[in-house]
Amino acid sequence: MNPGLKWGDVAFLFWIALGIGVVAVILIIVFRYLKKDNAMGSVESLIKTGNFSKALALAQKHQKGNPNDYVVKYYIAQAYEGLHDYDSAAHYYEKASVAASSSHNDEMKPQIYLKVGQLYKKKRMYKEALGYFLLVLDKIPTHSKVLYEASSLLFDTKNFQKAKGYLETLVKIKPDNVKARLLLGKSCYHLNEFNDAASHLEPLVAKMQNSDPDYKDAVYYLADALALTKRYDKAVDALSNLMNDKMIFEDVLLKIVNVLVRSNNLQRIMDFSNRYLNVVSPSTKVALLYESGSALFKDGEVYRALYLWRDAATIDKNYKDLPDILKKYRVLLDNPKMENILSKNTVQFQDYVGRFLRLRTASQIIKQQNYWIIKQSDTSYVICKVPFPLTPMDLEGISKDLKSEVIANFTINVYSLFGLTPECGNHFVFRKINLVQGADFLKNLV
Repeated sequence: MNPGLKWGDVAFLFWIALGIGVVAVILIIVFRYLKKDNAMGSVESLIKTGNFSKALALAQKHQKGNPNDYVVKYYIAQAYEGLHDYDSAAHYYEKASVAASSSHNDEMKPQIYLKVGQLYKKKRMYKEALGYFLLVLDKIPTHSKVLYEASSLLFDTKNFQKAKGYLETLVKIKPDNVKARLLLGKSCYHLNEFNDAASHLEPLVAKMQNSDPDYKDAVYYLADALALTKRYDKAVDALSNLMNDKMIFEDVLLKIVNVLVRSNNLQRIMDFSNRYLNVVSPSTKVALLYESGSALFKDGEVYRALYLWRDAATIDKNYKDLPDILKKYRVLLDNPKMENILSKNTVQFQDYVGRFLRLRTASQIIKQQNYWIIKQSDTSYVICKVPFPLTPMDLEGISKDLKSEVIANFTINVYSLFGLTPECGNHFVFRKINLVQGADFLKNLV
């Protein structure tokens, strides 16, 4: 010991040295922390600006000195995700989750699980994705973002019932969440719960703007749900809101016509068709002609329907079942006088049928939807008035109209261009009639 130093001086110098050492250690720790924080800040900034390659390189460099840092692993995963390397991203998110658990940081885990689930969803590994979403919901049952992610995944995989359950929870938490309410309405629709679908979608559509990217989808689902619950006018009104959109105008027009066909609103169908027939594309024109023809045919306007179908075939002869229709009813187009037989105009038919049967008078006329019966002395004539074969139900009706004594003792001539269905052969009336069909029927046309 230096003779000039006392023990007190030595102790003082020792504590000074120790203090300097402690400060140095603290400074080193602070420096490393600041360096790490600065590095992580740089990585985060690079990720936010989309410079994922540089972010990955910097994060990997920093990881060498911090192999167990879950934040570093999380940033590496984000960088890989930005580079669309989803396998590596999922791997590092999972490693970040394990590291976070080791660090007793449970707050970070739900965020990581959400990320992993979203990645698996992108990779179409739906079972794995749902598993991670459920891990989040186990911890936070009201996590709105995860509720939507799980619901949309279940919807995409057609598990509509489970999707509906999660969405009902979500809209209770966030009743104004447009996407959740829309997906709930769509889920109800696919579960055939059309009234519930409309109840979710109708107020939603009323609040949405036409410019909303989900507006068209919402209106389409709403209109179909309304039509399926026979609220046809409301369905048409909903679709009409889209008619100003030139991009989808023709698609909307066809949907409106389809609703009108369901409602048997023949007049409005014809009005729509006539108004727009000459301003739409050929493909839409074919569809309008086809649907208008179908509505007319269903209403008993057989020849008007055939003429529209024939016009449609000049544009696209292979549209839907047009080839089969025109082949089946070629005989009607080739024999326009058949219009007198198939006409809805009873005066026209009654005037013509006398000439058709070469009769001047009739003792009785029985009028049914599918056929008329003209009775004269000891003979009864049954004239089929529809463009398809008579059925056993028709024969049963004829037997009731003519009564058993007439069937047993009188001649019954049945005129049906398309004959009878094969099942009619088992009906007792079949053995009592003289059937005039096909070419023999056409010979009577005058």
